[in-house]
Amino acid sequence: MGIRVTEVSVPAFGVQWQTTPGDKATAGRVIGYLEDRRVLFGWRHRGDEMHCVRSALEIRRVLTEQLDLAQPGKDLSRSLRAMRAACRKFVEAAGPDASNFSRRAANTNAFALPSATYVPPWVSI
Repeated sequence: MGIRVTEVSVPAFGVQWQTTPGDKATAGRVIGYLEDRRVLFGWRHRGDEMHCVRSALEIRRVLTEQLDLAQPGKDLSRSLRAMRAACRKFVEAAGPDASNFSRRAANTNAFALPSATYVPPWVSI
């Protein structure tokens, strides 16, 4: 658990603070939130493009919120920022109205970023 100074008063010196959740609590909240995000799990189908873009935008919002509220330590902060950057990259790759994903060939993973070659374990090649 951390402490965030919220007010310092002078001349009768005084300090007010809030406690902030520790890295373990923050990481637990983030993992719990991510467990249920549609964009992260399962094979996507045609028509899911905008739902997944919205999901990535919502993930970015939650990660930013956790970075601001919890003030995580250096390692956790770096990880949360990297996840937020990955969401931004996904949204940018989607293009307007997810049009870049919906133009992919019907037999490919429409949501794969150009460098990704993920194939779910239940799909045989």
